[in-house]
Amino acid sequence: MIDVNRRDGKSKAPQVKVITPQTNVYSQWTYLVESSSGDLLLVQRFLQVGDDLQHATSRFKVFKLLLEQLEQGWPMLVEVKNLGGDTLFLGDNQSICVSASKWPRCQPDSIYYTDDYIEILHHLPYGRRDIGIFNIESGRFGTHYILDPSHKDMPPSIWIVPTVLGN
Repeated sequence: MIDVNRRDGKSKAPQVKVITPQTNVYSQWTYLVESSSGDLLLVQRFLQVGDDLQHATSRFKVFKLLLEQLEQGWPMLVEVKNLGGDTLFLGDNQSICVSASKWPRCQPDSIYYTDDYIEILHHLPYGRRDIGIFNIESGRFGTHYILDPSHKDMPPSIWIVPTVLGN
């Protein structure tokens, strides 16, 4: 966390503080996302790699960071089993959260994700395939986009966020 308005009095540098504690489980990807209600969420994404070196998301764990409650000097993490009607969009370029009630085509309590893995070797010969939707309450996976086989050499997908979401 970087607070550009707060100085420590000794220097003109912004105050920097690490706010994400270690978890007891290793995940291949971790994201920080602010919920629509202002909570800070830590999302862990777990991959499974097959014999053909193809990888696929196998599960997610979502934690709420309680910044005011410290445990051994770190903010407390509380695992959540729903997103309070929110929808998360996770990706390498940006991760965002929206209220599904304001965006009716979004599935509530779900995580839309893209294939973040940069190494092209792991995508041969089929191309990127790890794109989908995960419902946090049911634990089920679904699809939001079927990749065209002719796009197998494309770089990782990104989310394009309209400026209306920033308001």
